[in-house]
Amino acid sequence: MFKVVRSEKPANWTNSDYKDPIVVKQLRKDFYSKCYLCEQINFGNVNVEHFVPHEGKSEELRITWENLYYSCSHCNGIKGNRDKELLDCCNDTHNVDTAIRLCCTNLSVKAFLAI
Repeated sequence: MFKVVRSEKPANWTNSDYKDPIVVKQLRKDFYSKCYLCEQINFGNVNVEHFVPHEGKSEELRITWENLYYSCSHCNGIKGNRDKELLDCCNDTHNVDTAIRLCCTNLSVKAFLAI
């Protein structure tokens, strides 16, 4: 997983359409043209994904800039309305490298102990 330094909300995005080309263009730039989950690059099936699902929750989540992520349709479909236990590549407090290393180390120890 790669680290993303998110830009400010585009000043020229004035509507409530999170699929607006202005939004997609800025997210593509912020996320280095990569899906934030699988890291596929320059894919044709672009989705604007909501890190925290908005369906059945606050309508504000639907257009909150910090909740919009660049994703391929495959990963967006798999993730669906789940948001628990995901590392957030835009969150400065999430050290992605350390979290992955710790998780893998713990899995290796558990696998070893099960033998």
